[in-house]
Amino acid sequence: MNGKNSVPESFRKCLAALMERRALSAGQLAELMHYKSKTTLLRVLQGKAGIRCIGGVYADLCRCEALELTDAETDLLHMAYEVEVWGLDTYRARSEMWRLLRKSDPRQHSMQIHTDSGTTTLDALLDPFVPCTEPVPENCIPVEQLEIYILSGGYPSLVSALSSLLQRMGNRIHVTQLLQLTGDTARTVRLIRNILPILGYHTHEIYFNRQEDISPDPIYSYSGTGRAMILKALLPDGTTREYQILLRDENSGFLLESPGLWQHWMQYVSSYMKHMEPMKAALPDMTDYVHLLEYYAETERNREALIYKEDICFHHIPTDILLRALLDSPDCTDILNFVPKLRSVQEKRYHNVMTKRQHTHWVASAEALRRFARTGIQVDHFFAMRPFTKGERLRIFRNLLNMLEENPYFHLYLMRPEEVDSFVDLEATYLDGVGLQLTPTGTNYYITDGWTETMLTEESFCALYREFFMEELIGRHTCPPEDSVALLQEIIGDLQEEQTK
Repeated sequence: MNGKNSVPESFRKCLAALMERRALSAGQLAELMHYKSKTTLLRVLQGKAGIRCIGGVYADLCRCEALELTDAETDLLHMAYEVEVWGLDTYRARSEMWRLLRKSDPRQHSMQIHTDSGTTTLDALLDPFVPCTEPVPENCIPVEQLEIYILSGGYPSLVSALSSLLQRMGNRIHVTQLLQLTGDTARTVRLIRNILPILGYHTHEIYFNRQEDISPDPIYSYSGTGRAMILKALLPDGTTREYQILLRDENSGFLLESPGLWQHWMQYVSSYMKHMEPMKAALPDMTDYVHLLEYYAETERNREALIYKEDICFHHIPTDILLRALLDSPDCTDILNFVPKLRSVQEKRYHNVMTKRQHTHWVASAEALRRFARTGIQVDHFFAMRPFTKGERLRIFRNLLNMLEENPYFHLYLMRPEEVDSFVDLEATYLDGVGLQLTPTGTNYYITDGWTETMLTEESFCALYREFFMEELIGRHTCPPEDSVALLQEIIGDLQEEQTK
């Protein structure tokens, strides 16, 4: 048993622990399982059995009523069998990937920061920083520009405090984060999951290096997911305040404020950056919607796409329907001049879905699709667009059904009903050769509301995500393909009936 993650190292060790707990020999267990001899069990216990043999023993153990397995023991046996199928490292990485895509508890404990005068929290330390605007709230520190370097910092408590700071400071902050990847893919996924709240901010840059590039200098021999946070605040009078927070672990750190700290750390960082690669792609100006849609159209063009989104995607909607919903909205006046360009770009996106010779695999929620059919509002409905009418919704679903039945490259899968409650709190789209695009669920794409989006490009992570999506997610957690056709037919029938009333 691996103590750190409570994951069995192998099926044979899990089986041995189960037998020891019940004081059973191989012969006694074989008798309980109605085996003719103990040979099969001994092969498993000695590590000489193949995966088919292990699978058979696992199934027989679960069926054996005489053993009276507890729910926890059954879960542990299942986990041990999964480890045998995928290998320990891959199993851990897949488990972390599930956590990445599942709804999470946003609450985090504050990191305790020890100072010369006592103890405070990281949140309390960062909260006084505000943009240099008038009037400045009392007891706050007005800042012209805030520069932050984070060396291998992926602690959730640090990220939580930093997320609030990034949102508050707007374009007056710039964060550079440096991570080390050790070759442990599970750790890489865990790091990405931890820093998701700040990944989409475009004032946040993140770079990584690999274990073989790590400097022998002890300053870089980090033993956890966090080490140091260095801040330099430029004040309105031209002076600076410089801070160093050494992160002991995810719960505590030590603060030092002193002139010259920034320059001291930058000497190390400048040489270290030579071995760094960006972890996310640079997206176009997020305030220019036309430019952004052109970027989407180009990156989607003739590429395999793996989409994890509850309901309707924008590029699955016919162009005339999308533009009419936009033009009929009172909030669209600021973008009227761009409508011809929007039409052209949307046509490219829609045409690409309909005609490309690369597969699109889309995992959705039946309940969310029904909700869209009732309301005409997507989970990420654009703020300057009215809800789709019943007639438009009917055309959208007829179009999807036609694509599903006629286009061999278009696939729609429905999450199993028992798993819908834990459906993704991110919209995730993997584009082959580009990366994994992540957008928070519930966004309305309104810039000033803090809409964020990011494209992860680290190769080992993207390769794992594709494997996970195709083999684990689609292979084991979605309904049969015919259920998708049946759902669309049901929705179309309901909408047709409503129109005749």
